[in-house]
Amino acid sequence: MAEPEVFVLELPDEVDEDTFDRLLFYLPDAAQARARRYHHASDRLRSLAAGLFATHYLSTHALLVPGTHPTLSRGPHGKPHLSTPALEPPLDFNNTHEGRYVVFAALRGRGGMVGVDVMVVPSTDEIDALKESLDAQFTADERAALAVPSALACQALTTLWTLKEAYTKAIGTGISFGLSRIAVDLGDGRTRAVRVDGAELRELGWGWATGRLEGAQWAVVWRDGDGQTSTGQGAGAGQGQREIVPAHVSWAQFTRTFIGSS
Repeated sequence: MAEPEVFVLELPDEVDEDTFDRLLFYLPDAAQARARRYHHASDRLRSLAAGLFATHYLSTHALLVPGTHPTLSRGPHGKPHLSTPALEPPLDFNNTHEGRYVVFAALRGRGGMVGVDVMVVPSTDEIDALKESLDAQFTADERAALAVPSALACQALTTLWTLKEAYTKAIGTGISFGLSRIAVDLGDGRTRAVRVDGAELRELGWGWATGRLEGAQWAVVWRDGDGQTSTGQGAGAGQGQREIVPAHVSWAQFTRTFIGSS
């Protein structure tokens, strides 16, 4: 079973206006306008970096002709897909951002799907209100898993939420899919199973991984095209949770892809 590559970019506290504008040039016009619409500089920077990550990945993996820009299309629910360059095997990718992190996941293979999510771990002062506001998205067993001391509940909720979001991003629907349809079975600090409408994802050829950052947590969920039989059942049952070590990309490395070392 092919596994995705995961990359983590930690954003600087601030970026000078000249650097921001030079980076913005590499985004399509609509994405430039979207990034500029944000009121807070931190939101503008997250939008900019997320929008550029696919180009950074293609450039650093020698998949993009120097001086050219990739073109993207979007699925019916907004998931971006690579239109050009036309790669073989194809590339599926996804990105996510929150706080000071941007996380990017890439999976090569025909028919592959990948989704990634990152979430800042809530504080113990926030957890009760957050559990209440998200209650409709959890199953009865998940609510029981969250009925623990606040510090443990903060980590448990973050694991539940990022796995649910990552799956919906992989299939390209987003949360309109209905997060309560996704059941995450937590146990002993490891996700024992993820089920969708009662079916175990590992039996359908899916895998997942989770990881921690300082003050945040990420999750990636994927299925490669080879893991699916003609009936839609996973040929490689028992995939489940994997261990993936993300590659950390510095801001200097990231910007050097676009504007050199100046």
